[in-house]
Amino acid sequence: VVRDPAISLIVWKILGFLRRLQDGRVKPGHDDSGTLTADNFPRPWAGATVARMTETTRRLAAILAADVVGYSRLIEADEAATLAQLKSLMREVVEKEIAARRGRMVKTMGDGFLVEFASVVDAVACAAAIQRANAERSAAMPKERRIELRIGVNLGDVVADGGDLLGDGVNVAARLEGIAAPGGLCISGAAYEH
Repeated sequence: VVRDPAISLIVWKILGFLRRLQDGRVKPGHDDSGTLTADNFPRPWAGATVARMTETTRRLAAILAADVVGYSRLIEADEAATLAQLKSLMREVVEKEIAARRGRMVKTMGDGFLVEFASVVDAVACAAAIQRANAERSAAMPKERRIELRIGVNLGDVVADGGDLLGDGVNVAARLEGIAAPGGLCISGAAYEH
């Protein structure tokens, strides 16, 4: 998906030119009212736009996906207290455990977050430490007010697009998170084997 309008226009023009060239409607080097030629072919590589185009890379990574169980119910019951409790959990537990295991917070998504690790051992250790610390922190709270997390961990191929991660490795981690028990952790076979 091309998000930059200038790049979209260039890609559109190039594809149109290639279609006309393939169909034999133009000859290489011929300019038929706006058709791209060697003389007017766009050269976007002379600026910041190209840097964005080349930021997409593929790599193997351990992905931790986490989500708050019953977030909507908690927000409906007491929005201010839930948000304060979640911020505290993120600051005092999650961010510290991620940093201690050399992880990188890819993004937060309201009641969830996605983290990348170079090592699956670090990803699983981080997930277990977060769940343990969260259970200890919330043990004295009434069950209906506790913030519990579901966490999924996968080792898989990801596509890094700028600061974001996409691809099957991320999708599997998110699906594993969805089937994890509240306060639990679900890991993929690939993560288990390593």
